[in-house]
Amino acid sequence: MEAISMNPIPINPMPMNPPADPLRPLALLAAGRSGADIERLVREARARARRQHRPVTWSDIKAALLSSERETNAVLVGYRHP
Repeated sequence: MEAISMNPIPINPMPMNPPADPLRPLALLAAGRSGADIERLVREARARARRQHRPVTWSDIKAALLSSERETNAVLVGYRHP
C-alpha cells in the first residue's frame, strides 16, 4: 500500500492592500432590484451587444442599470401618495 503525503495545502496570505472590487460599482447600481430585474437587464445588455456583433462588457451592464434607474425615477416623479 502506498503512503499518502500529508503536505499542507499552501495558503496565499491576503495582500496588504487588496485591489478595489470591480463589481462594487455595479452592485451599488443594482441595489434595490430583484434578481429577476437584474437578470432581465443583463439579458437585454447581452442582446444589444450581440446585435453589434461583440461580446457583452461591464460597460453594457452599467449602461443598462443606469437607463433602468432613469426609467424608474421617471415613473416615481409622477407618483403622488394618497
